[in-house]
Amino acid sequence: MHNNKRKNGFTMAEALMVVAIIAVLAALIFVAIFAYLRSMTKLEYDGCAKEIFIAAQNHLSMAESQGYLGRGDFGTPEKDEHGDLTGIYYFIKDGSHSDVDDENSVLNLMLPFAAVDETVRGGGCYIIRYHKDSGTVLDVFYWQENGRYDHIYADDYASFMEKRADKDELKTYTGDKSVIGYYGGADASGLTRGAELKTPLISVSNADKLIVTVTDTNSANDKARIKLIITGVTSKSRREIPLSSSSATEFYSNSDVYRNSDDNYVFTLTLDDITQSGKHFSELLGPNGFIPGEDITVQAVSYNNSELTNVAYSTKQTTNSLFAYNDSDKASAHISNIRHLENLDRTVSELNVSNTELKHNRSDGSVKALQTTDISWSGWEDRSVYDRSGPLTDKKYYPVNTDYVLEYDGQRHAVSAVSADRPGAASGMFGSLTGDTVKNLKLIDFTISGSNAGALAGDADGATVTNVVAYNSTGSAAANITASGSAGGLIGSAERSTVTKSAAALTVVSTGDNAGGLIGYVKDGGVIACFSGGHTVNGAFSADGYNVTSAANAGGLVGAAYGMTLSESYSTCSAKGKNAGGIAAVTSGGSIDNCYAAGKVEGSEAEGAFAAVPGETTVFGDKCRYYQIVNERDSGADGKTYLPAAPSGSAKDIVPFDADSAGFNAYLTAVRMPASAYDGALVQYYRGGYALITVGQLGADLESGDFVASHYGDWPAPEVRIINR
Repeated sequence: MHNNKRKNGFTMAEALMVVAIIAVLAALIFVAIFAYLRSMTKLEYDGCAKEIFIAAQNHLSMAESQGYLGRGDFGTPEKDEHGDLTGIYYFIKDGSHSDVDDENSVLNLMLPFAAVDETVRGGGCYIIRYHKDSGTVLDVFYWQENGRYDHIYADDYASFMEKRADKDELKTYTGDKSVIGYYGGADASGLTRGAELKTPLISVSNADKLIVTVTDTNSANDKARIKLIITGVTSKSRREIPLSSSSATEFYSNSDVYRNSDDNYVFTLTLDDITQSGKHFSELLGPNGFIPGEDITVQAVSYNNSELTNVAYSTKQTTNSLFAYNDSDKASAHISNIRHLENLDRTVSELNVSNTELKHNRSDGSVKALQTTDISWSGWEDRSVYDRSGPLTDKKYYPVNTDYVLEYDGQRHAVSAVSADRPGAASGMFGSLTGDTVKNLKLIDFTISGSNAGALAGDADGATVTNVVAYNSTGSAAANITASGSAGGLIGSAERSTVTKSAAALTVVSTGDNAGGLIGYVKDGGVIACFSGGHTVNGAFSADGYNVTSAANAGGLVGAAYGMTLSESYSTCSAKGKNAGGIAAVTSGGSIDNCYAAGKVEGSEAEGAFAAVPGETTVFGDKCRYYQIVNERDSGADGKTYLPAAPSGSAKDIVPFDADSAGFNAYLTAVRMPASAYDGALVQYYRGGYALITVGQLGADLESGDFVASHYGDWPAPEVRIINR
């Protein structure tokens, strides 16, 4: 008898039975999973309804006590079976009904921005039912129009009201399709009353950084929450930032949260910082629709969405996102800090220059800026300026460049201590001025280097500069302006530009082409009522310390000029170069009149006390003069000779003003204008007055506040050292 043991697997029938059992179990599991997911969704939606209920009630209580703050839309009135008003109103918020941001609606009072999470307030669908006269919220329904258990509202109000007490009915609404969240009725009657919330504190610092500081005065209340609300005045964009002592956001880190002496949490949020990538206003809030350059308002709100209590708002603070806040009628960007100045460059700030609703933008596409106080780079020495990709400078000022037309009014304030080093690029307070206007500005203690360099700008094309002066407060003889191309005390290279009533008193060096005490290179432009001030020691120019030096053309006022119109101007700078002139090294075309040169000159190939290489097409007027005795030459046994106005007798109409006593006395004005001299001997000799005539006495039409009414820098004093010794 054989032992008939089965050595094979399941028979086909058995296998099918196993599959059937697994399918049944899977179906049961899936049913259980779907039921669980539906229950979880119902729980989630009930929670959203509860959060809306409490937030709406807390805000409604505040609004009702203030007479609903003038709102006119109270929602849809509910009527009884007789058609009479019951005093109950309701709002339906979904894709086709009420707008939660309608400022005429009580719905906006019940659920203002940041009252609840914006995905619920703005992204969800809900009905809020309330009693108008008592300001009491009665019911809240919540659902979504997309997702697994979505619902499209179709006049379901009566059905909702009928089913509101049956959680299962709302869990499987309309035939097991939709889930509707609900809070109200008996559940709402059990809500507890929370502690009264105190008003949070807020302050704004708009200086080196734009910083908002929020103090949570309800830190001891573990159910209280706090948010910062930021609103763009022009864009109308909004951003809510929950503030927490335990979590970080892109605006603040744990190191920026601390407890003060009152044991309250203090949050410090930076909204614009040009010294770090990722911290510019355009990076932090630009993605949320905010406009770089617009005004913003900030307000903190303390709330409790788990208990019935008040809602406490801080005062609302307004500032500008990139510049100083401008609350006046002057349509301009206000500049009161280096950050504001640097933010004029769109590379740094992504400043919007097209939206004419912004204060600084004009209808013609230009931008106006007003400097409202003295500003300084001092204190920024250890910081670099960044754009989105990284540092633009290495612990140096970044010259502002504009791809728009800028009108900059310094309002007679100063920018000081700027240090910029831009090898291969135009450098100055501005890199290039193209069609721009700059006026009423002092530039003090600048150290600038670049391809073309000047205290105000490396390059100017079609620019207008009026009443701008650059000088040192210390009188240091160190090279303030250095360029590999054209260097000028005020502007390195200027084409088709007009410079009036402006001055510079700096040491200027070009290792390449042109150097001028005021402008290195001028083409087809005007220089009117300007001067350049030199540096002397005991009233005399130093043999080894020329004020303006160049490997090529060095001029006391202008290095090289082509088609320049120059009048009512002077220079007291010494100049040394291949070609060196007291006013200009090289001229071609244009006209020069009513000017004088009072600087020492040394040219290795061509030199002139007034001009080294005066072009035959340049028209020199009959009021051009120079200080002859300053360029006294020792001719050996035959005595003294003097450098002529120009080589080979050219420009012969230019004569020295000290050739006779009458001419000399005409240039030694009886009414000395104020002077800021570096040379202590001049201060002693002249008691704070300039010895020679100023641009006003040359005939320029000056106004009150024009800087060139005074003299900055030094001047030669041979009448004291030699004539009167």
